[in-house]
Amino acid sequence: MLVLNLSWMLLVYLRVDMRDDQAMHDRGVTEHAVVTGWIRTSDPFAGVDDEVTAIDVTFPTGAAARLQLGGAHAPQIGESVRTTRDPDARVPPRLGPRPDAPGTIPATISLVFMIASSLLVSTTMASATRDSLS
Repeated sequence: MLVLNLSWMLLVYLRVDMRDDQAMHDRGVTEHAVVTGWIRTSDPFAGVDDEVTAIDVTFPTGAAARLQLGGAHAPQIGESVRTTRDPDARVPPRLGPRPDAPGTIPATISLVFMIASSLLVSTTMASATRDSLS
């Protein structure tokens, strides 16, 4: 039963986690934006000592956004960077080219465990019911 519940939780987590990547893969638009500012962060408890963790950019349309660097090198202010944005604005813009489609192997493995554990639970319950009726 534990394997069944864990498989369900993992499957739901993976599908929710992959939604943004899938949306950006399906309808993301790649364009260049100009860096207009740096966001510096200092958090001694997290081991961050005055680092640039995000940048403000302006798109060719005039729209502005704040993009997280995620450990990437901070581009200079005024530099052009490649970004990907969702035309429907359901997913926040991000640095870099359009992502590949997310992999389905972890979700498939989780689904196989879920089906196998469901069959095991069903078989066990059917056997217990048959034994109690005889």
